Parts: sequence; C-alpha cells; structure tokens
Amino acid sequence: MVPIPPEKKKVLLETALEKSSSSLATDALLATAHIHCHFDYGTMAKHKGDGHLHPTQPHTQTQTRMRTQMGRGSSERSSSSSDLEDERRLLADINIPEGPPPPLPATSRIPEGKPVTWLSLPRKSQLIVLALCRLSEPLTQTSVASYLYYYLSSFHPPDKPPPSAETISRQAGIIASSFALAQCLTGVLWGHLSDRIGRKPCVLFGLAGTAISIIGFGFSENLAMALTFRILGGFLNGNVGVLRTMVAEVVVEKKYHSRTFLILPMCFNVGIIVGPAIGGMLADPASTYPGLFGGVKWMHRWRYALPNLASAAFLCMSMLLGFLFLEESLESKRYRNRTDIGLRVGRGITSFANRLYNTGTLGGNSPKTDELGEYQIVTDLDVDDDDATVVGSTTPSSSSSASIRFMPVKPKKPPTRQTLRKTLTKNITFTLIAFTILPLHNATFMHLWGIFLSTPRSLTPHPSSPFAFTGGLSLPATQVGIAMSYLGVIGILMQLLLYPPLQEKLGLLHSFRISCMIFPIAYFLTPFLARVPSTSPPERAASGWLVWASVVGVLLLQVTARTFALPGSVILLTNSVEKRSNLGTVNGVGSSLASGSRALGPVVGGVLYAAGLEGGVVGCVFWVMAGIATLGAWWAWFLKEGRGLVNDGAEDEGEEGRVA
Repeated sequence: MVPIPPEKKKVLLETALEKSSSSLATDALLATAHIHCHFDYGTMAKHKGDGHLHPTQPHTQTQTRMRTQMGRGSSERSSSSSDLEDERRLLADINIPEGPPPPLPATSRIPEGKPVTWLSLPRKSQLIVLALCRLSEPLTQTSVASYLYYYLSSFHPPDKPPPSAETISRQAGIIASSFALAQCLTGVLWGHLSDRIGRKPCVLFGLAGTAISIIGFGFSENLAMALTFRILGGFLNGNVGVLRTMVAEVVVEKKYHSRTFLILPMCFNVGIIVGPAIGGMLADPASTYPGLFGGVKWMHRWRYALPNLASAAFLCMSMLLGFLFLEESLESKRYRNRTDIGLRVGRGITSFANRLYNTGTLGGNSPKTDELGEYQIVTDLDVDDDDATVVGSTTPSSSSSASIRFMPVKPKKPPTRQTLRKTLTKNITFTLIAFTILPLHNATFMHLWGIFLSTPRSLTPHPSSPFAFTGGLSLPATQVGIAMSYLGVIGILMQLLLYPPLQEKLGLLHSFRISCMIFPIAYFLTPFLARVPSTSPPERAASGWLVWASVVGVLLLQVTARTFALPGSVILLTNSVEKRSNLGTVNGVGSSLASGSRALGPVVGGVLYAAGLEGGVVGCVFWVMAGIATLGAWWAWFLKEGRGLVNDGAEDEGEEGRVA
C-alpha cells in the first residue's frame, strides 16, 4: 500500500476541518494531529488558535479512545472515492502511543522560567469581565457613603425639627451595617448554590438584585423603606465569594496568583476613588445644577435618586457584559459554554467587530485553545476489525460512509458532595478564623477614618497624660474626601508595583504574617494625629505640611498592611481547599464570616469612639483595634499554606491529579 504523503495528509485534514461547523473542534483536531500524527502541524495550530495545545481527555495505559461518528450516508459526501479511501487510511494511520501523552501547558502562555508579568496572565478577557462585575459593588457602596448623612436628614417631616447629629450618626451606622449583615446570613447559601447550579447564574442574579435594591434605596421616602432595600440588596448579592471562586478556577496555576488575586481588591480601591465622586456630583441635582435639573419635578421629590440610578446603570452594564462574555467556570457545568445564548451573541459581536476593524480573521473568531477545557473532539474510535465499527454508533462504517463529526462532551457527573462539617478541615477552619479577624479591624478603620478626620479639634493645649486626649483634625468635607481617596490611590499603586514582586520573594505565608504585624502599628499611631502640631489655631481645621505628612504616613502603614493581607488571606483560603467541588462552599462561608465582621466592626467601633470622645480618650477605639490586629498577627503563625486544588475526578479514580 502506497503511504500517504505529508502534503496529502495536510489537505485531507483541512478538508475535514472545513466540514466541521465547530471552531472549537477545529482547534482540538489540530491539537490531536500535532500530538499523534507523523508530521508537525504546530504552525497551523498556532494560526487557528493561540499556539497552545490543551489536551482534555486523559490517556489510558493501552490506547486513547477517539470518538468518531460515522455513517451519515453517501449522499452527504462530496469527496471522490479515492479521497474517501485516503481519509480512511489517514484515520487508521493515527498511531496512539502507549502511556500518557507528552505534557502540554494548560493555561500558561509563557515559557517556564520567564518572569510573570501582568501582560503574561492567561484568560485576561475573563479576568476583565470578573473585575467589572466586582467593581460594581464597592462603587455602589462608596457612592452612598458620600451623601448618606444628607440623605437621612431628608426623611424628617417639614413640620418637625431636623434630627440631631447623634441620631443621624446612629441611623447611618445601622444603614452601613445592614447590607453586610444580610450578606453574612446568605453567604454560605450562595456559595453552596454556586457549587450546584454554576457560578455564572449566581453572579448575574446578584448583579440584578443589587440593581433593583439600589434603585429602591434611591426612591425611598423613610428610614424603614431605605433599610428594607439595603437588606434586600445584601440578601440577593453573594458575589464576593463567588467571584473569588471564579478567579481561582479561571487561573489555576499558583505562579499567577500573586497578581490574579489582586484584581478584586484593586477593584475595591478603584471604587473608593470613583464612587464618592459619582455620589457627590449627582446628589440633589436640582439644587446643585438648577440650570440643568431645576425643572425636573421628580428630582425635587427624590433628591438622591440620580446617583443610585447611575449606580444601577453601571450594574446593568456589568450584568450585560457578564451575560455576553462571562464563561461558566464550574467544572461540572462548563459544557454550557457551548450552548450559552449570551456567549454565542458575544462571540458574534466580537467576530463582527474584528471584521469591521480588520483586527481579526475575516472568517470569524477562532476561540483560544484554552477554551478546549469545555469541549473535546468526539473522535473516540475503537477499531475492532477492518469494518471499523465505531463504539457508540448504531451502524457499521465503511469506506463510503465514513465522516468526521464534532460534538460537545456530555456533562460530567458532579462529584460526591461532602457535608459542611467534613468540608471544614482543621487548616480551613484556622484560615477562616484569620479571614474573619482581618475585616473586623480593617472595616472598622475604614468606617472611623473619615469620622476621626471630621471630628473637631481639642481646645485643650496640654493633655493630662500622653494617652488622655480627645478631638480629631476638624477637616472639611472636601479635604476628608481627599484623605479618603488616598486610601484608594496608595492601594492601587502598591498592588500594581509592590505586592507581586515582594510576595514572590518573601513567599505567601511569610508576607501575610509580616503584613498582619503592621496593622497594630498603624492603629496605635492614628489617634496621635490629633496631637501633631498645626499651623492653624485649634478653632480651625488642622493644616501644615507636618499634619499631611503624618496623615499620609499612617495611611501608608495601613494600606501597605492591607495590600498584602487581603489578597494573601484569599489565596491562603483558596489553597486550603483541596477538592474543587468544595471551593464555592468554603468561599461562601468565608464571605459570610467576613460580612459579619464588616457588620459588627463599624457598629461597635462607633459606640467605642463616642465613648472615647466623652471620656477624653479618643484613641480608645483605635487601641482596641490594635489589640484585635495583634491577635490576628499572633493567629497567623498557626496557619499553614495548603497545596491547592485537586481534581475531583482524579480522586474518584484513585489518582490525585494536581491542578494548582
């Protein structure tokens, strides 16, 4: 028998690829040809995809099953009889080597040994969509904080005197804590639900629920109505834990974690900068911009609805982007990505844009080869005799009726789920405790920082003792906003430039422990800002370069500690989970505990702060926070870095397949 020349093989494969309607299957067949055929087809694979081949079907010790469906009928074939014979011989010529296939990179797009950079991150499009979904919540929450005092003041009846500052402050604390408290009660539920129905539905539902609640909050006319919508928003949104889980599933290699797990905290810092600006500019537009909105009647009745409508518009935009471009990351539900209507429309939009701007292939987009995790080529042949009976086929194939078809793989059977008690191992439990302590003091500081800067300065020039003093800096709202924005600016710069290289040099656990030891120093020094010499008299706001240098110095300590501790705690929690099927549940538990801390901390902190002002010891609450942070630093020494996720399917087969 005359062997088929390599050029002929290439033509035959290209013909088979043109008959396939699935570009995912195209990349998969190219990858198979590159691995198993007798010629190198890597150049074409790079042209079709991204140059990286991703095997998705594990090999057995004797042969790899290649599922091929044959028997579509001779009427559907347009090839000549000689071409059909060559195709049949080509399939028979694909030799399946004994043992496992050669290792190929799964997600890495850079050679081993190369330094990891932001540009080298895999799945950047998915990470961008996840970042936009995450940004919506801090942007919405910080937007409310900028006008909350005046929003609550607008609820009092015109025929009654306005509420006192103490009353408004108490109501503001309740409003601020209600959202986090509701998230605390439902975080575990959302995490468990995302393990069952998938991540994407939970994220989209959370964005929709938050949009509805924020619109209702903007149009509320009394405190009870506003509190109801805030609680509703917390109940309907469990996205923090779900998005953390998705980041871990989208990029599984540990070498990228120092950057990928910074993306969500970075979104929080962006929200701190942008949110207050949006809220401040759009609050009470009829009074702020009478020439533009003075004639709009509903803006006189609902003066703080416009910033909430703007936040809802951003949430809807994030939801739309998620619907069109966010892929399901839960392993047992990834088969949906092939039939997801939103993804199909999104791919069509992307393909149209590529053709319009001539930046992509004119024939449409070829998906990245890292998408092959969702589809495998259906070419599992078990050739038992010369008639090439196909396993799973109802008709024997022949040389005149053989064809290649590509089909999505049937969804895998979900792994056996454990009870919550068995899921929470000792290492996970210890990490969850550290995960709870951190937001307890960090959220309290974020809540009290603006209040402390706004508190009037003490008129007593010489305190009775180094610790018995009161007062703040008496800064006006504009300067408080500037000081608040420093939190976000410093945080973003450190997350982009400082954290990744230092974390890689020091190690995850060591850098987390060091950061936990910085928090107590920052909290201990914060109240002493009230004693920094000012160039202005005590009746006026504190001023002078020394005051602002001290403010920036304290923020530098706190933000540095937070920059290392927050993503470090998330990575430690993720790595403590070994079974992929438990990741959503554990992140849900962590999200609930963290939300409980964020709800409890500001309320208790506000009470202690008021007591400190009355007792002449304004630093009381900050020194209590320093004690809690010291406890967290001590607890960090009991933590151990887990080995990360293990493939559940491999465990079920008695083999431990390391994923991360």
